[in-house]
Amino acid sequence: MIISHRIQNQKGIATLVTVIVLLMATTITAFTISSSIINEKQVVADEQRAIAAFEAAQSGLSLGVSAFRETMELPSYSERTSGSLDTTGSTWAYWGEFEGDVLKLYAQGDSGDGSVSRIVSAVISYQKLNPPKVPIVAAGGTTLSGNFTIKNNSGNFTIWSGDSVDIGSSGGGTWSSYVPHPSELGTYIESSNKNVRGSDLIENDPALSTLDKTEFEEAFLGSEIVTFCGGEENFIDENDDSTFNGFETFKEAIENAGSVICLKNTKETGTTGVSIPSSTDLGVDQKVIVIDDDWSAGNPPAITGLVFVSGNVDKFNGNGGSFDSPKFKGSLISYGAVDMGNGGINIEFDSNYTNGLGDGASASTLVGSWRDW
Repeated sequence: MIISHRIQNQKGIATLVTVIVLLMATTITAFTISSSIINEKQVVADEQRAIAAFEAAQSGLSLGVSAFRETMELPSYSERTSGSLDTTGSTWAYWGEFEGDVLKLYAQGDSGDGSVSRIVSAVISYQKLNPPKVPIVAAGGTTLSGNFTIKNNSGNFTIWSGDSVDIGSSGGGTWSSYVPHPSELGTYIESSNKNVRGSDLIENDPALSTLDKTEFEEAFLGSEIVTFCGGEENFIDENDDSTFNGFETFKEAIENAGSVICLKNTKETGTTGVSIPSSTDLGVDQKVIVIDDDWSAGNPPAITGLVFVSGNVDKFNGNGGSFDSPKFKGSLISYGAVDMGNGGINIEFDSNYTNGLGDGASASTLVGSWRDW
């Protein structure tokens, strides 16, 4: 009897141990399955957040390209432009950085809860202008008189003319042109004035004088003026307020036109072409001002960049700043003649004033340049 009870007790213990083992195995299996499901859900959720962040970053990249096409500028990282996607609650931001001469557009996307971020970047590519490193280009010749300076920080030429350069026109004045000193950095030497015709003046050059108007435009703009400006509808007509893009005055229309400003004047009588109001605030950023007409240039506003004139430049004079702080910074290119009038406008060319100018409307991201990190 005692042996029988012991055997039964041993069977009971064995059964209990088996049950405990099975229970533990079931618990572990259930826990493992549950953890796996939770992990898979987390992975799926993370992937969804990552996709949402990446899509937001791509939206920011597209918006950055669109903004650049309008202004040819991108905000810095500290002033980056941001927004959100209503569908997912994800946010985006974009900014630009120069890496040497290459402009890169960056965009960051964040998931709705902010736990996942993605950054994409791409090189901005567009048709760039390559203006000559000369302050004044005039296919029709140049008349110099009055008190002013022409300075070239980036080369040894100050005037490139297809006709003669009149250095001693009546009206007096003490104009001078300057080029960099050959050995002393930051120092300039006077090359020409009303009594001295220096080597910085290129005149009677058939490379300019033999070009017709279309060839001249294509040589310096890469296309005819109308094509470069994107069509006649993109011109601001001084004589037609319907072209002022909703602004009340010609001045306001110019100030809000962006980085490429196309102007003309269809008034047929009593005009010498386009006259940009002297109080126009063009800011300090580079501009491309295209005038498909003559330019009545008396007392113009401060300008940085490139001014291209399909006709003549008449009386480019007025209060023009100083030698160290000139009013006109960049390059003036005219198919006609440039008349400095009574002078006064100090002109300085530097490659930094014209680098990156071009047809921003064609800007896009360079194929194969983007990356995600």
